[in-house]
Formats: sequence, C-alpha cells, structure tokens
Amino acid sequence: RAAEATKDVETEKQRAAEATKVAEAEKQKAAEATKAVETEKAAA
Repeated sequence: RAAEATKDVETEKQRAAEATKVAEAEKQKAAEATKAVETEKAAA
C-alpha cells in the first residue's frame, strides 16, 4: 500500500511538472505575441 501511495505521489509530481511546462510555454507564447505587437507599433 505504501508503494501505491508513493506511485500516486510520483504521478502527481509528474502531472505538476507537465502543467508547469505547459504554463511556461504559454508564457513564452504571450511574450512573443507582445514582442510582435511592439514590433508592429515600431514599424507603424
């Protein structure tokens, strides 16, 4: 049973890591979009 609990904790950690990775990717996309807008403004 302890092994099961440990496995669950590992799975949760894995999921959290995945979610963090996704959040980072989203932040990156947002930053790039902002940069693109800035570039557009500068070009205008």
